[in-house]
Amino acid sequence: MAQFNLRLPSDFTGALNKLGNIDEIAPIMLKEAAPIMVGALQKEAAKHQSTGDLVRSIKAGQPKSTKTKAWMVSIFPTGSDRKGVRNAEKMVYLEHGTSKMSPCPMIASAAASCQEEVSQKLQEVFNREIST
Repeated sequence: MAQFNLRLPSDFTGALNKLGNIDEIAPIMLKEAAPIMVGALQKEAAKHQSTGDLVRSIKAGQPKSTKTKAWMVSIFPTGSDRKGVRNAEKMVYLEHGTSKMSPCPMIASAAASCQEEVSQKLQEVFNREIST
C-alpha cells in the first residue's frame, strides 16, 4: 500500500520517555501534525489528478505505538474511485510508474515540502502539553 509515515525521532522519543509522558503526548502531537502531511500529499497528488478521487481519498490513520515503542501515524489513500479502481493502487502506479508510464514520485516530495511546518507543529504541541 502506498503510504507516508511520520515517526518521531528516537532522541525526541527518549526525551519524552524521561518525562514519563510519551504515551500521552506523542498521539496528540501526531494527531495535530497529520493534517499538515495530508495537505502536502494531497497537493502533490493533485498535480496528477483527472477526477480528484485520489486526492479526496488521502487520509490520516490514528497515531499508534509500534513494537519498538516508536510512535507513528500513516497517511494513505483510502477506498476506490467511481470506476472501482483502488486509490492506493493508483498512487503506487503514479509513484513507481508502469511499463507504459514514467514514475511521478510524490511521497518524498510531499514529505520534504512539509518537513519544517510539521517540525514546528510538533514542537508547538510538545511545549503546550509539557507546560500544562
